[in-house]
Amino acid sequence: MLKDVLRGSFLAVVLLLGAGCGEADRFAKGWDQGGTLHEATMRDWAFAVDANRLATSADFVRERIPDMPEEGVPISSALVEKCLSDMSLRFAVDYVKAHEKLDYCFDYTERMLGRLEQEYASQARATE
Repeated sequence: MLKDVLRGSFLAVVLLLGAGCGEADRFAKGWDQGGTLHEATMRDWAFAVDANRLATSADFVRERIPDMPEEGVPISSALVEKCLSDMSLRFAVDYVKAHEKLDYCFDYTERMLGRLEQEYASQARATE
């Protein structure tokens, strides 16, 4: 169920965002390659570089939602990375693995995509 909601929400958001936005520098070619934090602790995640966290998040997204179209991977990965990074700053501990928090972060991603979809739909109606 979560996979279906994420796929539907991200597609609407991607289409709306893609209508007038260029590719952000954060998503330069190869941004989703080379992540090494799959077994990282929350402490390791907190001190990892942004590019590694983002690339690892892309791997998590592709693993959890293998049939997600590539257009949805950047925004979903960015939201998962933000969630894990925010958590890691509060709970930078060695006894919790970052991947153990993925259920929460995928729920967060679903909620945020829903909010973005509503916001862009509202803005689209306002400009008509």
